Amino acid sequence: MVKLTKLNTGTDQLLCEIREKIAVVTLNRPEKRNALGDKITPALRNILSILEDDQTVKVIIITGSGRAFCAGGDITDMSSDTKIELSMDDQISELTKKQNELTLRLFNLKKPTIAMISGPAAGAGFCIALACDLRIASDTAFFSTSYRNVGLPGDYGGTWLLTKLVGPALAKRFYFSSEKIAAQKALDLGIITDITSDAELENSTFMLARMIADAPPTAIYNMKKNINHSMHSSLEETLKIEAIDTIQAINSEEHKHAVREFINLRKRQKG
Repeated sequence: MVKLTKLNTGTDQLLCEIREKIAVVTLNRPEKRNALGDKITPALRNILSILEDDQTVKVIIITGSGRAFCAGGDITDMSSDTKIELSMDDQISELTKKQNELTLRLFNLKKPTIAMISGPAAGAGFCIALACDLRIASDTAFFSTSYRNVGLPGDYGGTWLLTKLVGPALAKRFYFSSEKIAAQKALDLGIITDITSDAELENSTFMLARMIADAPPTAIYNMKKNINHSMHSSLEETLKIEAIDTIQAINSEEHKHAVREFINLRKRQKG
């Protein structure tokens, strides 16, 4: 029987449970298509920090309840006439801090992250998915930058994250048009890593998560770190970093244990 631990996020708009070594974070505003707001978003930032420090958690899955992943910012909040008391500079500093604590943290998190996507992932919700290491979507999922629809240029790193995946020309097209990107097209373009049916989405995601969770954690962390670093470094720099990490790994107990386990597995397979 799978051990299940539920964590208190401080709001019922965000759920979190740990199934053995896998944490599942669920955006839980189905009536709003899991739109971000002043309760759910701070809770998400906080739970990511908690899970990063939890040594029992090896993989983090982010998903949405109901028929959506995340529709982005709550349009109701955008239409509010509430007067903003902060200066322009303070507003910029505050938004920068919020972005750093969400999508930047997700991108650099010391543990692998998987976005499990059904339905729309739009605006900042699309950015959250893009900041995850892997994205598995159902065949009914779709994606949209959506910012042009509300007269915004985009935030939460989407212009950088999407450009890294599809290149500047397609990123501009998707931002300029806010067109819906169907799941199959997203797969063809490399925006998502896997596609499956709605019925198989959870099972497929957990199969992948368990495979990663069972791997040596330091090796997985260094793989993620080095691939992320390679996006803005030279081959020469990458080779040096890989050499440092590999030599440290060779001298670690984690490596020695993994080798012993691999040899034993080969023996069992040979009968």
